[in-house]
Amino acid sequence: MSLIVWKDTLSVGVDMIDDQHRTLIELLNQLDERVRAGVAPMVLSGALDRLVWHTAMHFADEEALMKSNGYPEAAGHVAEHYGLVKVAINLQKRLAGSPGELTEGDMMFMRDWLQHHVQGSDRRLGDFLQTRGVIVVAEPALA
Repeated sequence: MSLIVWKDTLSVGVDMIDDQHRTLIELLNQLDERVRAGVAPMVLSGALDRLVWHTAMHFADEEALMKSNGYPEAAGHVAEHYGLVKVAINLQKRLAGSPGELTEGDMMFMRDWLQHHVQGSDRRLGDFLQTRGVIVVAEPALA
């Protein structure tokens, strides 16, 4: 069973952002499967690192769109990104330490954060970009 399933309610109406969110959901679900299976910390670390890398790239893309389009809520949105980055770094450090594990609570936090952020801040960004006529075509996902 997936931790999070893509639904139309998660769409922000900008193809590139939606496709990146789908990738993040897929990576989060893969990490969750490994956590539930009790795999070795080194395997979890690799899965977490992939999720963190894709998240950082996604945040950079969103922030570039905000800057280039004069998004008025950019500061608060970027602050949310920064908050998750801090949490992700702490998870990576904890996973690298002894005994090095991620918990169901960690997974629920990441799921809830992603859903809340997408349905709130990202939706507002998508609405803003659409009203400005910004069309961002999705690029092929990086694996």
